[in-house]
Amino acid sequence: QSKITKKTTKSKAKTEKNTINLKERLWYGGSINLGGGSYSLDQFTPGNIFIIGLSPMVGYKFNKYLSAGPRIGWEYNYGRFNYQGTILKYSAADYSFGVFGRLKFLNVIFLHAEFNRSSSTYLTNIVLANNKLETNRVWDNHLLAGLGYNPGGILSYDLYLLWDFLAPKNTTNLPVQIRGGLTYNF
Repeated sequence: QSKITKKTTKSKAKTEKNTINLKERLWYGGSINLGGGSYSLDQFTPGNIFIIGLSPMVGYKFNKYLSAGPRIGWEYNYGRFNYQGTILKYSAADYSFGVFGRLKFLNVIFLHAEFNRSSSTYLTNIVLANNKLETNRVWDNHLLAGLGYNPGGILSYDLYLLWDFLAPKNTTNLPVQIRGGLTYNF
C-alpha cells in the first residue's frame, strides 16, 4: 500500500470511531405534558383550561455517572370562561430553554441540576375584541435541583422531584416540580 492509502484508511477508521463514540455518549429524553380542568378567573367567571406541552432534552455522557446538555420546553394553554353568559377565550404559548447536569449513583438514582429561562403568560382579565382575554408575558429564571429515578435500559423512563431555588416568595405557585418522561440510552 502507498503512504496516501495508509493515511486515508487510518483517517477513515478514526472518523468512524469518533462517530460511534459520540453515538454511545449521547442520550435523549423528554416528556409530554397534558393537563386541564376547571379554573375560575374570579368567583363570578368559571371556566375550563386545557394544556399540552413537549420538553425534549439531549445529554452528553462524560463518563458512566456524569452527563449534561440542553433542555427546551413548549406549552400551549387554551381556556374558555363564562362571564355572565358571554364566553371568553384564552390562548397562549409558554416556552423555556436551559442547561442541565445529571449525576447517576446507585445505578437507578440520579441528582438533577438545571438552570432555565422561561417565558410564560398570565391573564390580565381585560377582554379584547372577539371576547379574547388579554395576556402579558413575563420572563423568569429557574435554578432547579433534586433527585430522580431511572431503572435503566436502552429505552426507559424517569421520574424526578425538583426544587426551584429562584422561585419568588410572594406567589401562590409552589417551588416544586414533579417531572416524568422517557429516556433513550441514559
